[in-house]
Amino acid sequence: FHELHRRRFGHADPDRAVEVLAVRVRASGGAVPPPRHTAPRARGPVPITHARAWFGGRACRTGVVRRCTLGRGWAARGPLVVCEYSATTVVPPGWRLVVDRVGGLLLERGRRG
Repeated sequence: FHELHRRRFGHADPDRAVEVLAVRVRASGGAVPPPRHTAPRARGPVPITHARAWFGGRACRTGVVRRCTLGRGWAARGPLVVCEYSATTVVPPGWRLVVDRVGGLLLERGRRG
């Protein structure tokens, strides 16, 4: 490293430790096929509770549901809060949540539920 640094920049300090500050990586490859499994069909979750949540300076009655109860094809309009062990998804008023075929949550703005 120090010899290359000396050749490129005209100076080096071989008594000094080398510190890596940034690494850049470029990768390419083929597209990964989507998962073959599908999530179970929607069972129509019952909200854990309803809570007051503030959106745009206005309090809204908001359903709170567990993510594990949402099956594929399930859809709902916001306001809604989806809880799971590692994340919380907030669906504001005017947005729609749809569970895709593998269980992913898709949010769409301005769609009817």
